[in-house]
Amino acid sequence: MVPFRRRVPIARNGAGDRFRWEGTDVPQSRRQLGTGVLTKGTRFLNQPQMVELTRQIASLHHQDKELIVCTSGAQAAGRALLDFPALPSSLSSRQMLAAVGQSRLMLLWGRFFEIYGILVGQILLTRADTENRQRFLNARDTFNDLIKHRIVPVVNENDAWPSRRSR
Repeated sequence: MVPFRRRVPIARNGAGDRFRWEGTDVPQSRRQLGTGVLTKGTRFLNQPQMVELTRQIASLHHQDKELIVCTSGAQAAGRALLDFPALPSSLSSRQMLAAVGQSRLMLLWGRFFEIYGILVGQILLTRADTENRQRFLNARDTFNDLIKHRIVPVVNENDAWPSRRSR
């Protein structure tokens, strides 16, 4: 098991950051998949695009790379599920869309990774989870356990819960 320590960058590229845990030689990759990447500029999650991204990540996973997927797209998924309602751009509307869309987003990630025999585990975080020591340690332990069991963590900000960023 790789302990959750300070990450030391070893390379940067457009597809994600590569880093290793301080004091180890184990490389780990984080793939940040924003809404624009997942929708390819449309109003819908682009499922063929998501399958291709999953294929690339699965290839790395099968090479025994430790991976963390940071995803966005819950609001876009929620908006599509609700047939693109005309909503005010209020915090509560954005949170509603995220609450509806998060389960759809994870359903898709789960199905796509299952094609390659890989399980995913959802982690929803808020800024408070990184600022409060006990919550940080709980999140760290969850990441470590998922990675130890070869489950790909799929991380998203908990947009259904208010944070400074979403206000």
